[in-house]
Amino acid sequence: MLVFMQVFRVLTVPPLLFAAACLVSAQAVPTPAPNDKPIVFGTKNEKPDKSRLRDLKGLVHDTLGDPIPSAIVKVKDLNTGETTDAITKQDGKYLFYDTRKDHDYELTVSHPDYSPVTKKLSQYDTRKPATINFELEKKKS
Repeated sequence: MLVFMQVFRVLTVPPLLFAAACLVSAQAVPTPAPNDKPIVFGTKNEKPDKSRLRDLKGLVHDTLGDPIPSAIVKVKDLNTGETTDAITKQDGKYLFYDTRKDHDYELTVSHPDYSPVTKKLSQYDTRKPATINFELEKKKS
């Protein structure tokens, strides 16, 4: 019986040591830096603040009121100098998402068959969404 106990002890000790080593290494966690924020699960993600943003939309049509598809609408942010383009749909409509309400914009609409038109959107225009429609005249040939 004594021999059996010694053999049993020799066979079970290495697996027990292996299991203990696995548990110890699995619990090793790196120390976070002092400025790291803790990761919290189950909280809602914060939504971006859109109170200072608005959409800019409008319609591009000719002098008869017919929509002009494929016109290019360029929006230039006069505060940053950034320019963004959009192409009008079949119904002549365009849409720019999330323009800043505290910036001034210059809009220019062009089409190969029509004379270009430029308008401005002021930061003092409080409409949300802002709507600017364009009427283009045929180019004289």
